[in-house]
Amino acid sequence: MARIPSGCSGSTLHVTHAKVANFRALRDAEIQIDASTTLVVGRNNSGKTSFVNLFEKFFSPSDDVRFVLEDFTTSRIADLEHARRQCGFRPTVVRCSP
Repeated sequence: MARIPSGCSGSTLHVTHAKVANFRALRDAEIQIDASTTLVVGRNNSGKTSFVNLFEKFFSPSDDVRFVLEDFTTSRIADLEHARRQCGFRPTVVRCSP
């Protein structure tokens, strides 16, 4: 979860650029974010909702934000399954923390 560091009360966090890899439909994506308006436009199943959901996870006011296996791309899930078979690795839920 993204938080403004302590001692910075009253400050505003401005995200200007984001790069996402291996999250849901987004294998490798970058976006520039304008200070006033940013539109996320694309074809069906291109990752628009995935991008918005990722921002919701990072900027959620909740302390209980979790990533689940389905948040990873299909190829990354296959890598995790391979690691589980090879090494006895057991995937667990990952919790975002400040």
